[in-house]
Amino acid sequence: MNGEYVKQNDRFIINEELADKILDDKKDPDGQLLFEYSKSLAKLIAPKKDSKNGEKSKKDKKENEKKELSSTQLRKYFSFVKRISTENYKYELKRFMAVFLYSIKKKGFSNKEFVDSIKTLVLKVSEKDEEAFKRFKDFFEALIAYHKYYGGKE
Repeated sequence: MNGEYVKQNDRFIINEELADKILDDKKDPDGQLLFEYSKSLAKLIAPKKDSKNGEKSKKDKKENEKKELSSTQLRKYFSFVKRISTENYKYELKRFMAVFLYSIKKKGFSNKEFVDSIKTLVLKVSEKDEEAFKRFKDFFEALIAYHKYYGGKE
């Protein structure tokens, strides 16, 4: 990952500089960063494998559930983003952010690295052009695909 991310508690968050590169087709023409980081975020919120003996305490299970998002929930967020037209995407992305943050808080989701990464991407897209918005949609679609691949549950 070329050291272009910010480490936080042995996890990464997408900072503004990295978001700018991910969303710019001139800085990331082959989509390497876009797909690399969508995969990393998907791993971050996918269900964790059981420990060596296959058992987890109830406390560990509850804690992990707060850091995981279901495939269904991710698809709902993506569906919201997909419906946004390029004509008014800056306003609608800000609206999406409000809905996203409310929903995350309501569900008790506590994966700050994921939430901060999405917030950074959305804020950066809302400052950029329509091409960046299209790349954000691609990022989100890849995130869903990788999440499912890494064990995302309905």
